[in-house]
Amino acid sequence: PPPVLHRGGCCVSGADGPRRPLCPAADDNREQGDDMMDPNAQRNGIPEGKIPPDILQKILAIPVIACGNLIVPPAAGEDGAVLRLAGGLLAVASDPITFRTPRPGHFAVCVNANDIAAMGARPRYFTVTLMVPPGVTEDDVVGIMRDVIETSNALGIVLIGGHTEVTSAVRWPLLSVTMFGELVCRHPLRTGGAHVGDVVVQINPLAIEGTAILASERTDTLSAVLGATAIEEARCLLDQPGILIVEPALILAAECEVHALHDPTEGGVATGVREMAEGASLGVRLDESALIMRSITADICACADLDPLGLISSGCLLAALDPVAALHSIQALAERGFE
Repeated sequence: PPPVLHRGGCCVSGADGPRRPLCPAADDNREQGDDMMDPNAQRNGIPEGKIPPDILQKILAIPVIACGNLIVPPAAGEDGAVLRLAGGLLAVASDPITFRTPRPGHFAVCVNANDIAAMGARPRYFTVTLMVPPGVTEDDVVGIMRDVIETSNALGIVLIGGHTEVTSAVRWPLLSVTMFGELVCRHPLRTGGAHVGDVVVQINPLAIEGTAILASERTDTLSAVLGATAIEEARCLLDQPGILIVEPALILAAECEVHALHDPTEGGVATGVREMAEGASLGVRLDESALIMRSITADICACADLDPLGLISSGCLLAALDPVAALHSIQALAERGFE
């Protein structure tokens, strides 16, 4: 059966096993290697990764100035905010790139463009902050910013400002982007906009990003088990199919009666689906065998003893629609080459 939203808990059923919790534990950092973790922070403070939901709720409960023009305010799981301005509705999103990657500039632009598109808006403008550690060369800095600008140019998004700095506060380059977009639909789409009885449609394979990161970080170990050719193909997933979901998100927003869109990133599809369900005060049942996943993702996760449902998943898009609209959306996306 298709994934269905209902009033109840959040779980996933496997073909060969009992139902199990869909949401990874708050202290489960399955998408990051142990060598990237600070043992002292793990013992004495909040675990590395997304701020746990209970702490996030305390932050969101802090009073802020009321604003009648804030159409989509801050909320757990929401990809950004929407403001009513004189010229119309403006979507705003902000996300950093904090992990090691050979192309942090490309990642920073793509993940923020995804967040804007998941609200039903076309990305238009952005600012970027780049912080690098002492010892980074001029070529490194220029190379990162060249990647930022070339990626945004290709997407038609204009860089309008930002900040650059060398600081010992970071161990490797850290980028943070704030992006703005114009809505392509009448009303903004929310992560928590699903209705009872909606089906969840997955567009593109899960954990593409995490698969490529693991293949890059553990090349020798994984190549010894799975073969160098397979791991090189996994590393190339960042380029093909890539991590962008802007086009399918805008197709759904403009052409289909979609109730909610969400791009699962850190925490994977498990966290993404949970955020959609909790945002709508609903539950969801997923048929694990119906999830779209590359075989190399399953193989790498098996070797690394990781759960692919918790692996960072930029490049995958989740949509909630009524069953009839879901069939139309699947056909519309398939005709354009999306899985």
